[in-house]
Formats: sequence, C-alpha cells, structure tokens
Amino acid sequence: MWFWLAVGALESLPARVRLGQVAAAARVGAAEIELPVTQSRVELSAFAAGLRRLCGCGVLEELEGRVEALVDGEEDPPVLLKVHHTRLLHLLPRGVPVDDWGQWAIDPAGDPAGWLAWLERLADAGLRVWAMLADQAVVHACDLDEDELRWLSDKGPTDSAALARSFGLPLEHLLEGAAWVMPHETYDERVAGRFRYPGRRRSDAGTVRHAALLLIDGLVSGGERGGVGAPGSGWCGMPKSWVMGRLGELARRHAWWSKDLRSDLPRLAEDVRGVLKPEADQLRVTGGFEEWWWLSPAAARWTVLSEQPPVPAQCGEVAKGVER
Repeated sequence: MWFWLAVGALESLPARVRLGQVAAAARVGAAEIELPVTQSRVELSAFAAGLRRLCGCGVLEELEGRVEALVDGEEDPPVLLKVHHTRLLHLLPRGVPVDDWGQWAIDPAGDPAGWLAWLERLADAGLRVWAMLADQAVVHACDLDEDELRWLSDKGPTDSAALARSFGLPLEHLLEGAAWVMPHETYDERVAGRFRYPGRRRSDAGTVRHAALLLIDGLVSGGERGGVGAPGSGWCGMPKSWVMGRLGELARRHAWWSKDLRSDLPRLAEDVRGVLKPEADQLRVTGGFEEWWWLSPAAARWTVLSEQPPVPAQCGEVAKGVER
C-alpha cells in the first residue's frame, strides 16, 4: 500500500525532493483513501521498504542519505532524492486480466498474491524476455522457462536484435544467455543507472572492485565448470574456502589495498560478493555442507586488467554481459 502511495505522490513532486516532502505527500494520499496513518515503526518500515523498491527500480535515486532514515521517526530526515518521472510509467500494472467491464478480474485487496502473480508475469514469452533484457545486465538461459527459451532461440536473434537497434544497442546472444549491450562511448547513467561493472585497469577500481576482477580471473581459470550445484551450463564454481584463500593471497600481494579490508577477509569477501551478485548478477551462491561461489559465463568479459582492450577468457561457452 505504501509503495503505491509513494508512486502517486512522486508524480507531482519536483525532480529533486527531500524525503520528508515525499512522506508528507504520501500521507496526504493516505488520508484521501481514508487509510489511517499511525506513524508506528511497522508503518514507517513498510514505507521505507516501498521507497527502497523504487530505488531498485531506478525511479528514485538517493543523492544524499538513505531512505531507511525514515524509520528513525524524524519529521524531515536529511535525505535528498532524485525522481526519474518518466520511469514511473514502467510501474503501471500490465498483464492483469480484466472482466467484461474492463476492471481487473482479480481484486488486489481480496487476492493480493494472485494479483501480484499476474503483475509479475506477462502472458507473452517474448514480452517477458524483452522485459528481462531491458531490466537485467544479462539474461541467463538457466533462468528461463521452456516457452522463453524457445522464443529466445527462435525469435531472439531477429526480434530482440531489432528492438535493441531501435535503442541504439547491439544484441549479444549465445547459448548461455543474451544481453543488450550499451557501448562505453555512448554510456549515459541517466538512462542506464549508476551501476557500472568494475573498470579493467587498477586506476578505475578501488580495493573491492579490483579484488572482484582478480577473483573473476581465478574462478575463470581454475573453477569447476558445471557440476551438480551449478546454476547452468558454463558457470565456474569454487568452494568459499578457496575464495577466502584466494582473497588472502591477493591481499598480501597488493599492498595498496585498504588496510582495513586486507586485515578483514570475511568483510572483503562480502563486499566483493556485493559487487558481483545483486545488480551485475554475475555470481550465484549455493548452500550445503560448504558454500559454493558460481560465476556466470558472462563474467569472462571482464577478466583482463590491462591498458589494452581485453580478450575475453573462456569459461565453458562464454555468454557476454553488459556494462550498465
């Protein structure tokens, strides 16, 4: 509920706005629909979670502070946000079936799970793949169902490439997945978002990003390809104990790295995981007797640290990724 109240409030707010203004506008919307506003910690946490989801969608951008400051109960926390108004259009519900009168056939209040299931899954396989290509750094074949795989194989090379060209992007399509690629010379964070894959040169990367690239080198060259726990074909894996050992070797070798991180390998490992996993989707971690870190075939694109254009290393059949 608070997610949609925030969406409604953002439409009429300026591009740069304080968190307190967003909260005040959302509470006005709550009053209009006669929703009680309690200012309880549970309510504030729900509102902050809705705003965090909008940040994840690229609708909101935190310029100063974080939206979680709302939970502290301050009337006007020192948080400055940027609103990408055009992206609000992407939040409009699509795919929910309608009745003879054009109303939603599923009541979101009576059956929220059913409504969300329709909202998240478009009926047409091609539209689902297009949406994934637009939203994700890489679309991995192992994450697709049979209809989506068939569409990607049969129509992806033509239909998806044509749509990519309309945005000035080339399509990279291999057995392990596909991606729309934004060339470095045309990269614009206002369109693609602030996340960018770690630079290939030491000068482009701090400790964590440099460590992430060097860890990719090790996994690509020495990792187990495939296997029972692998997410899909071509993924390279190693147990977490190997990862920790590798990071320890790298920390001893690179004296310019942050002293705090060199002396706290578990923290360094979690920070590296944070670079490779949430947004880049280049890493999957599986549980069991011991955690295994599985590296996407697409990560082989970023394995060379040099001043020269890199030649992608092979990890099974490499599926190239996208710089975002």
